[in-house]
Amino acid sequence: RNLYFLYASNNQLSGGLPTSIGYMKNFLAEVDLSGNSLSSTIPEEFGKLEHITNLRLNGNKLTGTLPEKMGEMESLNELQIQDNDLTGYVPKKLCNNTGISDCGDP
Repeated sequence: RNLYFLYASNNQLSGGLPTSIGYMKNFLAEVDLSGNSLSSTIPEEFGKLEHITNLRLNGNKLTGTLPEKMGEMESLNELQIQDNDLTGYVPKKLCNNTGISDCGDP
């Protein structure tokens, strides 16, 4: 069996985002970890999620910048990262591949 949807929002989760999520690249379509207390950077491995359509990481304590590898998420339709401590810009390749309109300018 494969995991297509990972919904764990508002569960008081803490710690870092697991890099192992990148190993689910062939089938994971949606990840919702919003409204927790996750406090790491976004791992480079998240960029391996080729078929992901929705990624919700908003309302955590994530830091750092969005990995450039996230630009390879060509199926991504929804990216929610607000209400974190992230810095920098959305990678240009991610904007170009997904049609995200408000990417800022490095």
